[in-house]
Amino acid sequence: MTFDPRISLAAVLAALGVAAAAALATTTPVALPVAPQAWHDDAAERDRSDVLDAKFDAICRRIDAKSRVVDAVRGGRVTWGEGVEQFHGIIAGDPEVLAILRDRFPGRTDAELAEQNLLQHLSVAPAAQ
Repeated sequence: MTFDPRISLAAVLAALGVAAAAALATTTPVALPVAPQAWHDDAAERDRSDVLDAKFDAICRRIDAKSRVVDAVRGGRVTWGEGVEQFHGIIAGDPEVLAILRDRFPGRTDAELAEQNLLQHLSVAPAAQ
């Protein structure tokens, strides 16, 4: 299997979370060059920020949902078929994810894409302890 940076999003987000927590744990005050409210004075910038925040939130929800399905399949709480159905439900509402999967697995049905995506996640996600 070749390295796919799109699959590594969860690892990147986890690493960023650790780095952010470490930064927040420092006791040294940080001087901001500009007051925080000035960062969002421009309406277009606020709109872009809102769009990015919404995308980030959607990605986090999708990662969390997929992780729960992977854990349930591994733990025997759901069958393979149920896991595939749940993955299909998770990816069905996201055209960007479907486009990535269709590019990676051309000619497959949406159900087959969900199956391949679950298989990918099972092969790269560490087992829950």
